[in-house]
Amino acid sequence: MPPDRFGVFAPLLESTDGYLALLNLDARHSIHAVSSVVKCCQTSAHPHREIARLLDESNWRPHIVAAVAVSAVEYDHTSMARLWAAFDAGSWVAPQLAVAAYLRDPNFSEFARGRILAGCPLEPSRLTSMSPLERHIAAGPAGVRPRSAKAAASLVRLVGLLRETPEWLTTEQSSPNLVSLLAEDVDGSAQIAEVWLAELKSLLKSVGIEHV
Repeated sequence: MPPDRFGVFAPLLESTDGYLALLNLDARHSIHAVSSVVKCCQTSAHPHREIARLLDESNWRPHIVAAVAVSAVEYDHTSMARLWAAFDAGSWVAPQLAVAAYLRDPNFSEFARGRILAGCPLEPSRLTSMSPLERHIAAGPAGVRPRSAKAAASLVRLVGLLRETPEWLTTEQSSPNLVSLLAEDVDGSAQIAEVWLAELKSLLKSVGIEHV
């Protein structure tokens, strides 16, 4: 991944201490990385343009940086559309992308509903354009169905955390199709999303981002 493709965010992707610290947020070890993402956003003349470039990648590493960046800035239609596209393409960090959408997309509930009711279908072109080895490195180990399950589990948990739980969610959670799909999530994605949300909100507030 040539660093010039990532603009102001390049330093975070040149070192595993940058992006890996964002994968499993921990207040003691991740504060520097989160602070660095916020500073990158503040120093860029066009942060959403640069965030969108991260999300256009097939590799999950730029996606995790973008998830934090989207959460640290105000809503922008273009970068949010790219985030959903990366989510739908089966990103390995789908739970973290879902959290960013939960925090920033005013249409989160509506968009999540459409995906959950449809079974979170995968748009596989990014994955199928890579060789098996490239796909394993860039997108992690999983087939189409498990990736849909990961996405669905993340959205179901986050929709359940909305201030008012939608009635449709209660009904859909007893749907045999959704129950069957969620059973194929082997990563504990619902828990990942909920914990990552809580940790990210805390870390962002500690660096002065209060609108989360």
